[in-house]
Amino acid sequence: MVYGSEPDIKFESRTGGDWHTIATVEIKSGTDPAGALERLGAIQKSFEQTPPRSRNFAVLGVVTPEMRRRLDEMNVARDFELYQILNVDRAWDDFVMELFHHTLRVV
Repeated sequence: MVYGSEPDIKFESRTGGDWHTIATVEIKSGTDPAGALERLGAIQKSFEQTPPRSRNFAVLGVVTPEMRRRLDEMNVARDFELYQILNVDRAWDDFVMELFHHTLRVV
């Protein structure tokens, strides 16, 4: 697990002598709908730099209808609402299972 600026969180695995990115997580916590597409642009820029086989996740403060349309067209494996993750046990469990169990295969 590597913390950075682009992406915010990167999970890597070592195969042979090389490190390979398995999954990334971009976190955009802003809740102002007026800035949603700007934050989406930052996510897109980050995900474009990840390898094609990497599973990319987004944790978002707000999702507008236009943002939803564009997310569906991007290389985003799945997105999650930050408020739900922080306040609803089931949403947190869903996020953790998707990332750690299904993607990273941590048992």
